[in-house]
Amino acid sequence: MPLACIEAYTINFLPGIALNSEFDPIGYMPGFGCSEPNIQLHLMAKLSLNPVTNQALLEYTMETGGSVSVFISDYSGRRIMEVQSQQWLDNGYYQLIVPTEQLVPGMYFITLVRPEGTKTLRMLKQ
Repeated sequence: MPLACIEAYTINFLPGIALNSEFDPIGYMPGFGCSEPNIQLHLMAKLSLNPVTNQALLEYTMETGGSVSVFISDYSGRRIMEVQSQQWLDNGYYQLIVPTEQLVPGMYFITLVRPEGTKTLRMLKQ
């Protein structure tokens, strides 16, 4: 059974760069990416066990090493849980168990933060 990847967004922190619709680098669903080819978020991510009950599995690949933070926010964008805080990682494939048992049912967002931008995945808690 394929992993469930929910729509992802890539947002760069550089002002004045237009965002356009293009396919997410993972290739599952359309997302948003930077139209500037020299500025890329070297991070691919997918979320499995979605909808979730007690935990989610976040799988991500970093093409370049660097710091990464992961947090969960609610539908209004309020951060409600820090999962990983500014951890330095080498390039490579990573799996992270995200605890969700304390969350009430609803829509949430898991966000991975790199110095060059963010990747946000939708998560449905049952």
